[in-house]
Amino acid sequence: VDPGPVGPPTPPGPSEVSALEYLTAPPPPYPREALAQQIEGTVTLRVLVDVDGKPLEVEIKRSSGNRRLDDAARRQIMRNWRFRPAIRDGVPIQVYGIVPVEFSLN
Repeated sequence: VDPGPVGPPTPPGPSEVSALEYLTAPPPPYPREALAQQIEGTVTLRVLVDVDGKPLEVEIKRSSGNRRLDDAARRQIMRNWRFRPAIRDGVPIQVYGIVPVEFSLN
């Protein structure tokens, strides 16, 4: 039985890593409403990091319990954070990693 034409292998999708290395990770500004209400929390985000270290996707893995804190963390990572690219066999690759962002008034 002829399986038909065989193309190049499909490249694997992004890998999961246990920890991302931060190059630039300024804390997000505290949302005014959350600050006024003395709301604290930690949001856990799943970040897809491109081969150049820029975040391509940021999704909320575990909410802080406050939408404003969650949105502020997500926006800050997308706009201002940079990561050390992951390397496999000497070549930069896309990876997913988990990033906690804490909002604390202390």
